[in-house]
Amino acid sequence: MNRNRRKKKKALLILFLSLIVLVSAFIAYRFIAFNLWITSDAGVLQPYPRVLILNEIMNHDNELILDKNIAGIEEAIINANSQDRIVLNLSRSDIRFNLLRTKSYVKVFLQTAIPNDRSKTTCIKFLNILTRRNDGWKVRSTQDISIE
Repeated sequence: MNRNRRKKKKALLILFLSLIVLVSAFIAYRFIAFNLWITSDAGVLQPYPRVLILNEIMNHDNELILDKNIAGIEEAIINANSQDRIVLNLSRSDIRFNLLRTKSYVKVFLQTAIPNDRSKTTCIKFLNILTRRNDGWKVRSTQDISIE
C-alpha cells in the first residue's frame, strides 16, 4: 500500500515538473519569437505593406476591414501618430497580440515633413504598444526601433 502511494506521489511530482518545464518553454519561445520579430527589420527604413496614410492622404481601406479589432487598432495608430505633425507616410506591420488579446504590438513606419520646408523629411520606425479599453484601442507607449 505504501508502495502504491509513493508511486502516485512520484507520478504526480513528475507530472507537475513536466508541466512547469512546458510552461517555461512556451514563455521562453514567445519571448524569443517576439524579440526576433521586433529586430527583424530594425535597420531598414522603408514602409510596411499596410499603408494607412500616403502622401498626406488617408487610406480609406479601413472601412473594408471586417475585424473590428484591427480597424480599431489602425484608427488608434493614425490618431496617436498624426497629431501635431505633418504625416507624409504612415504604414504598419502585422499586429501581434498577447495571449488574452488585451494588448497589441504594431511596428509603425512614419515619414514626416518640416512645416516650413516640406522637402526636408525624417523617417522613423517604432513599436506602438496598444491596450484595449472598453470597445476600443489606445496607444499606451512607443519604443523607437530606428531613426533616419
